[in-house]
Amino acid sequence: MKALQLTALRTVALVDVPEPAPPPPGHALVRTLRIGVCGSDLHAYNGRQMFVEFPRILGHELAVEVLSLNGEADFAPGEVVCVNPFLSCGDCPTCRAGRTNCCTRLRTLGVHIDGGMCERFTVPIAKLHHAQGLTWEQLATVEPLCIGHHAVRRGAPQPGERALVIGAGPIGLAVLAGLQGTGVRVTVAERSPTRRRFLTQTLGYTSVVESAEGQLAELVIDATGSPAAMSAAPNYVVHGGRLVYVGHQPGDFSLHNPLMHAREITVLFSRNANELDFGWVISRLQQKIVDPTPWFAPLTAPAEVAASFPVWLDPEQGIVKPVIDFTRL
Repeated sequence: MKALQLTALRTVALVDVPEPAPPPPGHALVRTLRIGVCGSDLHAYNGRQMFVEFPRILGHELAVEVLSLNGEADFAPGEVVCVNPFLSCGDCPTCRAGRTNCCTRLRTLGVHIDGGMCERFTVPIAKLHHAQGLTWEQLATVEPLCIGHHAVRRGAPQPGERALVIGAGPIGLAVLAGLQGTGVRVTVAERSPTRRRFLTQTLGYTSVVESAEGQLAELVIDATGSPAAMSAAPNYVVHGGRLVYVGHQPGDFSLHNPLMHAREITVLFSRNANELDFGWVISRLQQKIVDPTPWFAPLTAPAEVAASFPVWLDPEQGIVKPVIDFTRL
């Protein structure tokens, strides 16, 4: 079968790989229909994803068709579902405490192990989610929306507060979607003129700034993954406020202790998402409270992906969410 494999730094190839083994007990064999391209995939392509080793089949934002099941399940062959790609062990102290998103032995599809940029693969049945009524493209955005929702939950926004979101790439947009309905007043800081136009002209945000300088908020969420931006983020948190880092990068960044201490800033990091986030996001999509449709770029065929990565990496191209159509082989 065919797969898109990151074979080396900045090198993606459409290759032949063996068919997956029959699904073991508790697993399903699925067919990939749509795959969203994540910031983590772009970072991996550039060698900046701290968990990816070459070669790797990427892909964790997935809409798949169930082909067969080995075990009891309320899914049926032919059903189209989304996938929670965070494979937790279920047994470590973190999992037993309900924090499966940061399991001590976590494996993420397309990151620690091969993912869904292939025709077929096996996945635990417990990681499949019903999502009736959603398009295949919407199914492929459930996971990034969950990342944003989890970061918002970490920050515990309160009605009437100010929230500053730094960075309006796909994860920043997912954070903004998670803030909808919380009653906070949102400002978005984004350096890219193209992304600022998208925020104001397409999504209707009215408080969009090029720089976070001079902004203050009770809740600041950094979605940049930039060491400079992450180091500067505490400057924008009010005394007693909260700072959430959902963007990440493989090196160090610094925090200025006197400011952090004087303002008694609560600093939180947000990693991945859990089953609660998936259920909440799917419900919000089904109720049309959140709609990522304006994010979608024209569908990309697998054969076009290698040439598309450099374009996707340029924010001024105006491509918000690339989606690969794996039925176009």
